[in-house]
Amino acid sequence: MRLAILSAFLFLGFSLSAQYTEDEEEPKPSFKDRLYFGGGIQASFSNQVTVLGFAPLVGYKWTDNFSTGIGLNYTYFSFRSNAGRFQSSIYGGHVFGRYIFFQNFFAQTEFHLVSSDVPQYNDLTQTYTEGRLTIPMLYIGAGYRASLGGRVYATLTVLYDVIDHPYSPYSNPSLRGGIAIGL
Repeated sequence: MRLAILSAFLFLGFSLSAQYTEDEEEPKPSFKDRLYFGGGIQASFSNQVTVLGFAPLVGYKWTDNFSTGIGLNYTYFSFRSNAGRFQSSIYGGHVFGRYIFFQNFFAQTEFHLVSSDVPQYNDLTQTYTEGRLTIPMLYIGAGYRASLGGRVYATLTVLYDVIDHPYSPYSNPSLRGGIAIGL
């Protein structure tokens, strides 16, 4: 009888042990689970400058820490001075890569191409003329994401444009805030 009880405990012990040591792969997230959407909006108003813009994006999480994506951007810019009014629609797109290196802190790089009207001041007529130009920008930087619950995050990113094109419509460094929503 003791041998039967001892055998039953040993068998039960091996059975329980086998359940925990068996290498079972966790199910991989689906394509939809790896997608996230987000972006930002901007608005600035003063007596001389008006800026309105939006920048939607879509990203794909290759791993828990690394993602890539694409985005679009549109900005309306208006500047008033004694020489007159200059206004432009700045539009373009970008690709990005993001790596979470410590908890919610991440490194990011982006390549942008935007089309913008470039003001040129004419000393003789004391007026602005404009021509459209495609401007490249290569940003590197870092940021932080804060969970807002579920798969929704607020992001704050500081980026520096290493190309720093003389006609870039954006200043260095660039400080951005946004929202990212996973499906």
